[in-house]
Amino acid sequence: MSLSIRNWPAALLTMLAPIPGFAETPLQQPASQEDDGQRRARPANSAPNFSFFSPAFELRYATAANIKNAPGRYSTTLYDTDLSFFKITPKESIVAFCGYSFTDTRFSDTPAAYGDLERVHFFARYEHRISDSQWALFVDGSFILAAEESASLGKGLIGRGGLGLKYTFSENFDFSVGVMVMNRLSDSADILPYGGFNWKISQYWSLRLTNGLVLSHDVFGDKTLRIDLAGLYRGGDYRMADITVAGRRHARALEVREFVLALSVTKEFFDRACYLGLGVEGVFLGKYKFRSTGGSNIGEFECDPSLAFALKGGFRF
Repeated sequence: MSLSIRNWPAALLTMLAPIPGFAETPLQQPASQEDDGQRRARPANSAPNFSFFSPAFELRYATAANIKNAPGRYSTTLYDTDLSFFKITPKESIVAFCGYSFTDTRFSDTPAAYGDLERVHFFARYEHRISDSQWALFVDGSFILAAEESASLGKGLIGRGGLGLKYTFSENFDFSVGVMVMNRLSDSADILPYGGFNWKISQYWSLRLTNGLVLSHDVFGDKTLRIDLAGLYRGGDYRMADITVAGRRHARALEVREFVLALSVTKEFFDRACYLGLGVEGVFLGKYKFRSTGGSNIGEFECDPSLAFALKGGFRF
């Protein structure tokens, strides 16, 4: 396995990449549980004290996109479900979740480049406030099993680990920065910077660079109805079925890279115990590469822009 330090300006795109399995939902922003009275009652720069579980689902249908420089079209339908756990105290916070997704892939007017895709994902993050300062240390890690349905899911292991620091300037703004190591199915590993911020601009507007760059509008100022405009760099690696050429078996991996602009509306119900969201996405710069597990590029195709429609929902208890 080779280890490389990526071009850092280019690697800033990783800040637009959602953590695998971490859905962009209001139930996964724990501090938003508080009402204004609770927030004013606790000390400045401290966190609330609570814990909860949150099961969630997502259904996303991507319309057919023309394959560039070749006949044929490509479309997908994603089915995703996960279970998250949050524990927040004034000194520390814990976030953990696991989930499963299945992507139904469809090629029309051209032979299928690969079959349906499966993914099992796990993630955990621990954050600890340093003494009574505004600094906090965080560590996180994830691993994913991802493969074409006809391949071995157990051979599609991808791991990631990171650490960094977060500084809370006020209740309305915090900033974090860190470094992570991520391995890839092409038998390589990358060292990448990552970070983000949360900025509450006003009672109705906020901007965050966490799981993509997201501008949010809280329509009534009480977190019951929210409109989000997001930019995401969406990617994933999948182990493909082995092929045999000239009597030799070759292992392959698929790399999916897409840039997404998404507009969504999320409504919460029953005192914010559950939510439902609808979204529309523009999928741009879709690139799909095939590599050997030694890292060699053995083929790729690109798609024209397309639209996708998403339905999300979840509970909290």
